[in-house]
Amino acid sequence: MLLSKNYSCRDKQLIKKEMNPQKKILFVSYGGGHINTILPIYKKCKKNGFNADLIALTGAKLVTESQNIKSLGFIDFVEEKEREKFRKFGEKIINENYDQNSGIDREESIYYLGINWSENLERYGEEKTKLLYKKIKRHSFLPIKFFEKIIQKNNYKLVITTNSPKSERAALIAANRLNIKSIRLEDLFFEDHLQLEINEKLGNDFSSSIGKYKSTPSKIFVMCQLTKDMYKLKKKTLLLGTKESDVIVTGQPILDRLAINSSSLEIKKQNNYVLWSHANRTLDGNEVLNMISFWLEKFSSNTLPLAIKLHPDCPNEERSYIDKSLLKLSNNYFFIESNLSIEEAIISSKVLIAQNSTTMLEAFFLRKPSICLDPKNMRKNIPYLKCGICQRATNCIELNDLITKSEEINDKRFEKIKGQMGLSLNATEKIFSELKNLIRN
Repeated sequence: MLLSKNYSCRDKQLIKKEMNPQKKILFVSYGGGHINTILPIYKKCKKNGFNADLIALTGAKLVTESQNIKSLGFIDFVEEKEREKFRKFGEKIINENYDQNSGIDREESIYYLGINWSENLERYGEEKTKLLYKKIKRHSFLPIKFFEKIIQKNNYKLVITTNSPKSERAALIAANRLNIKSIRLEDLFFEDHLQLEINEKLGNDFSSSIGKYKSTPSKIFVMCQLTKDMYKLKKKTLLLGTKESDVIVTGQPILDRLAINSSSLEIKKQNNYVLWSHANRTLDGNEVLNMISFWLEKFSSNTLPLAIKLHPDCPNEERSYIDKSLLKLSNNYFFIESNLSIEEAIISSKVLIAQNSTTMLEAFFLRKPSICLDPKNMRKNIPYLKCGICQRATNCIELNDLITKSEEINDKRFEKIKGQMGLSLNATEKIFSELKNLIRN
């Protein structure tokens, strides 16, 4: 990289320091909202000469490939002497965890599964590993030792993830153990429903053993003041341990794109369907699906069709299960295939229905209303609900009523909600600036 003559001598020294090959950065991300949150930061680092690697897991790999971005997987870090062992473990459970139509590399999936299974065997023994997997499947994976090896061998000095409870959390824990600086990009509001559901499934035998690992990041970057306020309320139960002063409002990179594009996008008025953004959370049981099924059964004859946008990591058997469950009651639905982005799907919808998801934020920036599905009526303090981004439905009658009355968000309401949340824009630049300061120090 050539340095412009317009830079001062001090600036040139700082850039060279930042580009020091010894100061390597490791990005770790799953698919869905995770990769779209972290990718703008990774691109910014590479563009500015930083030595950075990106581990793109499951559906994230498809995103990087579609943008011709080099990314790594678990398979790229496996030593030759361990290949046979990991492959053996991975092949035992590959069939129930792999969809050949997903586009995800099967070999990578085998090693991803095998490495995680092997580490659980070492941590719990065979009997408990099988029992743990039976209870919560891949949510039992936490490959801490694997990430410790990766960080040490490749001399990473900074780890950056979003807030997934599996490999991303493991990478943060590993960094913590090795006294390596780390950053967690919080995509929502520090809500830990998934972890609570996992703990409920596990019971006392496992929840304490999994929950004991602290993933204290050096910095946590959040999308708005409301998120930081949530941290103040919940920090005692999150096991993060990050100082409040190190929770920094930067904005959310996904919203940078939407804030720029939404004004130029033609917001289609056809309102062709009700859009269900599927969350790929099998631990929720079937409550959400039941609500949607009852709604279709009761109201499908006089309502818009239901369009289903599956989570990028949704296994094929879950799609089949949803399809069979709904088809018994109505044929007034269809699946939106992966080649259509969630942004494009939202634009043509009348209303978005989801659980507490980043897709609600995307809908908000595209001026579309959203409904939070809460069949258990457990989420008393939904931040989106509090600030007016969404409404809540606890049963199919409420859901239909809200769908019928839903209206697009006008500019006045948009600005009011944005102000209430304390949304910060230009997130990529802000995060990059904080990242540089962390590396320099």
